[in-house]
Amino acid sequence: MLALLSALACVAPEPPAEADTPCDTPTQTQVVVVSKMTFTRRVDGVSKGFDLDNHVSDTNDAEGCFQEDLVDPNGKPGIDSTFSAFLPVLEASEGAALEGLLQDAIDAGRVLVLFELEDVDDAANDTCVNLDVLGGVGTPRLGTDGTLLSGQTFDVDTSLPESRADGLALTDGVLEAQGLELTIPIQIFEISFGLALHDVAVHIELDALGNATGYLGGGFAVEQIIEILEPRDDIDIKDLAIDLLRTSADLNPDATTGACPDLSVVLEFEATSAFVYEAPPADTGDTSDTGDDTSAGDAAAR
Repeated sequence: MLALLSALACVAPEPPAEADTPCDTPTQTQVVVVSKMTFTRRVDGVSKGFDLDNHVSDTNDAEGCFQEDLVDPNGKPGIDSTFSAFLPVLEASEGAALEGLLQDAIDAGRVLVLFELEDVDDAANDTCVNLDVLGGVGTPRLGTDGTLLSGQTFDVDTSLPESRADGLALTDGVLEAQGLELTIPIQIFEISFGLALHDVAVHIELDALGNATGYLGGGFAVEQIIEILEPRDDIDIKDLAIDLLRTSADLNPDATTGACPDLSVVLEFEATSAFVYEAPPADTGDTSDTGDDTSAGDAAAR
């Protein structure tokens, strides 16, 4: 079934409460770009992830659309990671290529996810930082190991929504945020579109070199995928896939019908230090000579 998504750990602390207002004027930023992304596995009912719906459900619970939640490695219940149940089936079928195709898209610059931390006074412990989740544009340079080199600068993809969380705590290099939005550009059966993940929660662990590891969880509308599958007569398991998507959805039950339109997914990632291109201010008409001969190619990174 998940060939259709192919182009698509830590002990987690409780998510910190967000402040009502942003932190100090952001003069220091730290940016990482996702260099590797994989789907999270479940082992004996355990999975990294988040309690996205603030509800612990089982197979008899209509509020959770009769989907049993998992527990995280620290024993926290209520983890929403339904997509992980499909992975063994996919890996035994044509869907085995889904992560390879996703990695190819990252390496080619078709999927660039940037996390920008603003107002970072201390990269290990800071009581107030802001987080922007951005889509990037650019052709990455790869190292000899085939992964993205650190220290590259990317433009922001303004066609994708920018998502932000203010007033977060960075504790021992770990930051968590919730309520974000993220769109991942993917290609399925020669059809390109953005897979929209909503109500996204993210766990980011920074190291001393400015790199990061972590995971994110969110929900996507199953009908977005079904609309792509339904007109295709060349997919042998089309009907099975559609049925599984609808019966496995586990988030946001409809108040009237009780049906869940969204399915939870958790992805793990590695990220390397990067910069975000910030265009210089528009020309104000002042032609005075400042002595600064900075070229457009040396424009500031924020």
